Amino acid sequence: NNKYRIVSILGSGGFGNTYLAEQVSLGRKVAIKEFYMKEFCERDECTSKVIIPTEGSKQIVDKYRQKFLKEAQVIASLKNEHIIQIHDIFEENNTAYYVMEYVNGGSLKEKVDCEGPLNESDAIDYISQVGNALSYLHSNNILHLDVKPANILLDKDNRAIRIDFGISKHYDEVGGQTSTTPTGISKGYAPLEQYKQDAITQFNPTTDVYSLGASLYFLLTGKNPPDATDVYEEGLPAIQATITDITCQAIISAMQPRRKDRPQTISDFINMINVGREKAKKDIANEVTSIRTEKVVSNEETVILNNEHSFNSATINSEQSSKKIKTEANEETVVLNTEKNSSKVEIDKSSNDGSPVLEEKKPKSKLGLLLGIIALIAVAIIFVLPKKSEVVTVEKEPTLAQINTK
Repeated sequence: NNKYRIVSILGSGGFGNTYLAEQVSLGRKVAIKEFYMKEFCERDECTSKVIIPTEGSKQIVDKYRQKFLKEAQVIASLKNEHIIQIHDIFEENNTAYYVMEYVNGGSLKEKVDCEGPLNESDAIDYISQVGNALSYLHSNNILHLDVKPANILLDKDNRAIRIDFGISKHYDEVGGQTSTTPTGISKGYAPLEQYKQDAITQFNPTTDVYSLGASLYFLLTGKNPPDATDVYEEGLPAIQATITDITCQAIISAMQPRRKDRPQTISDFINMINVGREKAKKDIANEVTSIRTEKVVSNEETVILNNEHSFNSATINSEQSSKKIKTEANEETVVLNTEKNSSKVEIDKSSNDGSPVLEEKKPKSKLGLLLGIIALIAVAIIFVLPKKSEVVTVEKEPTLAQINTK
């Protein structure tokens, strides 16, 4: 009817195709779900109309097409922030369509495939949001029956949005089935009871509890949960040690093979994992505190080391300053001594230009002085004593009178 322009195909399943489209009148992006049973339908390539080859197939397709339209009307009546909103429903090309809000944040499966397993707190937060939507559905006597990370989208505000109600079932007030949707199976996420023919005829929330627990297992491990038959025979593989015991036990409890051994409502399961989330938050807070404490201690050690370094530097500087002071003092002493010695300097002669030439008198040693004295005495003895001898001798020679007398 030219109200919508197809842009691209977003996905395809056994009961239909989903397209990205533009609502022409409002210029906004929307997602359009087309009813198309691959097992029974064909498409005319020229007109894009859906063709049902046989009369028997036509009856089956018509039956489920009416159911598709009814489900769209029910979903459109649901008002929950974590359930996809339906804007329009119409029939065209010999099939049926409904128009939904376009959520472009990708699925939780894509997030884990791209980024790896989520931390415990974030994973539980997403599962709690999905649990909110499931509790709302259960209050309206609807079982989703296809809960898995690929069917949980993230919007621009990082909210989990529940989509794909293709195999959901409606029940009356006493729990009896009122819809004839064929049972679907997503391996790893569907419990044993969904494998049975004409299963889930009575309303029982524990089937969605199993799938929600399996979804949490995937978010925390990055691995698809084992098939329900493997869980029944071998139990659930161990979850990594970084996950709190409370959360691990909640997952094990939700994925019990027997329905009576599981939490009986979504709220029971959410309460269990919320305890695990609080413990995980405390563990993270304690870890952060520990890291900060270690950092503070490390900083204190650094300060101490820096203080010691500063002290050592100060000591060295002090010693260097002391040495410098002593050196300066010694230099001053030398200068004083030099000035003192310079007082002993006498002017010996003048230089050619008339300026006095200073000559330092070398102090005489005591030994030199003593040797000088001895030398003087020796000289005196040599020159003085003989003269005295001669005088005495002369005095003893007889006089001329004495000679004559004789």
